[in-house]
Order: sequence, then C-alpha cells, then structure tokens
Amino acid sequence: MAMAAPDYRTQKTLIERLKDRYDETAWAEYVVHYQYFIYSILLKMGFSHHDAEDLKQEVLLRSWKGMENFEYNPAKCRFRTWLSLITRNHARNYFASKSAKLESLKSKEGIKLLEVEEVSQSDIDQFIAKEWEKHITKLAWDAVSKNFNEKALEVYLAMTREEPVDKIAEKFDISEGSTYVYKQRVHRALCKEICSLDRDLG
Repeated sequence: MAMAAPDYRTQKTLIERLKDRYDETAWAEYVVHYQYFIYSILLKMGFSHHDAEDLKQEVLLRSWKGMENFEYNPAKCRFRTWLSLITRNHARNYFASKSAKLESLKSKEGIKLLEVEEVSQSDIDQFIAKEWEKHITKLAWDAVSKNFNEKALEVYLAMTREEPVDKIAEKFDISEGSTYVYKQRVHRALCKEICSLDRDLG
C-alpha cells in the first residue's frame, strides 16, 4: 500500500514522532523530506554517487537516533543546520577512516587515496544554503503542481525561460494577457509554498 503524501506543515510533530522508534510512518516521511538534501551535500563534498548513497543512509539513521536529544527551536538552531552538521561530521569521519586504511595499503597495492575535497566551513554553509533552496523549491513545485492544470504550468515554465510572450500565447492558444495571469497565479502559489516549507521544514 502506497504511503500517503506527507504533510509538510507538521515539522515539530514529525520530530516528536521520530523520537518514538516504533513510528514507521514518521521514519518514512523523514526519509522523503530529507534524503535528497543529505545526498546533495555529500556530492558537493566530493563523494562518489556510491559512497554518497551509503553515507546518506548512515546519516539518516544517525540523525534519527540523535533526535531524542534534539530540541526543535528554530530561533536557536534551524533543523537543516543541525542535520547538515551531522552530515558534514559523519562524512569527514568516514573520509579520515577510509583514507587511513587506504594509506596503509597504498605502498603494497598501489591504491590511490580517496579524492574528497577539503571544503571550508564557509563553503559548506554556502552550498548548504543553495541546496536547501533547490530542495524546498522542488518540494514546493511538486505540491503546487497538483493545484493547476497542465497548460498553466507549461505557460509558467515557458515564461520563466523568458520565451517570447507572443510565441507562448500562440503555442497555447491564449491571449498574451492570459500568459501573465497564468504566470502570476502559479508564481504567487509557488512563493507562498516555498516560504511555508522553509518555515516548517527548515
């Protein structure tokens, strides 16, 4: 049976539910919300797809176990900040451990050291902010898309690509004025959803 669409408005409730190790639905929602965010951070740190996939699962489990001691208070620490710190620390511990093992085998087997960039904290902060923005924008688009017909969405995307308005109107058999109406409606809904998601999930 497919899992129902998660409710992005219940972040605090989700964290409280995650403290209950027997709430499988909460765990499934947590994975849906954050797995791609964690994965993108790991890729930015220089890990391969294979290693990033493995580490992503480990970070999800580690953060889930640490949820018991996490106090949800956005004024003190955003949830994404806490999660990104766990991701960063776990990734660097993994890198240090694997590098040490490869170093001991290097002279015997000719194995190259794992090539993972040494990323500064400021760089990490910057790409975490960018990845979070992309992450919630995708979640928002998925949610908003359900409330508009295909024509409205296609017109909006064409407008964001800065295609000529007259060409868009001709393509979709609408007036040029209608193209701006479609764009405004979708854009307004998307911005509202992004703000809501950033507040409730971040």
